[in-house]
Amino acid sequence: VWVYVGEPIPVRDFRGAYEADTYQAVRELTDAMECQLQNLTLNLPDAEEEQLLERLGQICSNLYPHNFISVVEKIKSIQNHWRKQPSEDVATVKGYFERLAKLGFEDRTVMQWQQGEKYTFAAMILAWPLFLWGALTNLPIWLIGELPIKFGDIYPTYHGTVRFLGGFLGVLVFYPLQYFGVLHNFGLPAALLFLCTLIPSGIFAAYFVFRWFQWLALRRFRRMAKVNPEVAAALSKTREEINNSW
Repeated sequence: VWVYVGEPIPVRDFRGAYEADTYQAVRELTDAMECQLQNLTLNLPDAEEEQLLERLGQICSNLYPHNFISVVEKIKSIQNHWRKQPSEDVATVKGYFERLAKLGFEDRTVMQWQQGEKYTFAAMILAWPLFLWGALTNLPIWLIGELPIKFGDIYPTYHGTVRFLGGFLGVLVFYPLQYFGVLHNFGLPAALLFLCTLIPSGIFAAYFVFRWFQWLALRRFRRMAKVNPEVAAALSKTREEINNSW
């Protein structure tokens, strides 16, 4: 686990103030800590800005797919820039994602639709049995995390936490049940082998579903681009303008 906490705050710098006025020194140190935390995290004053930064996060995540720190730093810099100097970029981002929502696409699709994926479908067909294995053995665990979100009134910010807790509870309940079922019917070696495949097969099944829907979205977008090339070109141009505005 990599946790980025920023630069250390030298407490000795507050020693003179502490000796002069203990309360004031503590207040100054607290303010310095608060300022540094605000520079490291995203502060969302209202739902509209939260939604806007969430959309920006999609673009940044697609630009930096394996670097969470770069994503947060990029969003933070954009947020500070917009607060100091509001511009038409805000309206451009809103209009871009509203058009995507109307058409039923995501930013990743606009970014990737011109890239070739020659062997993706063939690989998915070959991997289908592995997906079925992972899906069947992990479906109850996935449902425990997803059903409260689908049918409950849960704030979107907490969706990730609910999924994690549901998955953790599902692992504690369903993995032992499946293990003892295999143990009872096939013996210890088969049960241990089965247990070792549960988590990897579940991760693979989740990734397979993600790639499958991504591939379907790309197919839909390419068909749309053939029928309405001006729409696809406009979306790609707007996305490029958003990237260049940073």
